[in-house]
Amino acid sequence: GILANKLLRKRLAPHGYYELPHTPGLWKHVSRPIQFTLVVDDFSIKYTGKEHVTHLLDALKQTYEISEDWAGQLYCGITLKWNYTQGYVDTSMPTYVNKQLQRYNHTKSRIHQHTPLQPAPIKYGSKSQEPTPLNKSKLLNKEDTKFIQQVTGSFLYYG
Repeated sequence: GILANKLLRKRLAPHGYYELPHTPGLWKHVSRPIQFTLVVDDFSIKYTGKEHVTHLLDALKQTYEISEDWAGQLYCGITLKWNYTQGYVDTSMPTYVNKQLQRYNHTKSRIHQHTPLQPAPIKYGSKSQEPTPLNKSKLLNKEDTKFIQQVTGSFLYYG
């Protein structure tokens, strides 16, 4: 990745583009009102005036094969629905959860479960302040721990 980034820097410099020193992946032009982000192979371009974005695209097309999405509906796997008149964008990942459930071989239970553990029953009266009993479950082995970390990481990314 770093070699590709250095090569891109070398190829775009003659056209006036540079990567900001304290924000990796964010690029600007020395004089044009344009900036873009680059994540792996996804560009997102913010510009004023089509001639400025055309300048960037022409520079890229000299050495790269590119595809263009002028509606800006997909970036880094995230679906974008722009509402320019009201000044907001809706982001979503429509198939992400189902793909992760398949990836981790999750089978849907017939019984609804809204918490990861069975909650302690509600007690009223004098015994309502008793502490919950200690969890005496066995600790997970390394393989199971890694699995939990992968699943958690997948859904933290989604969040």
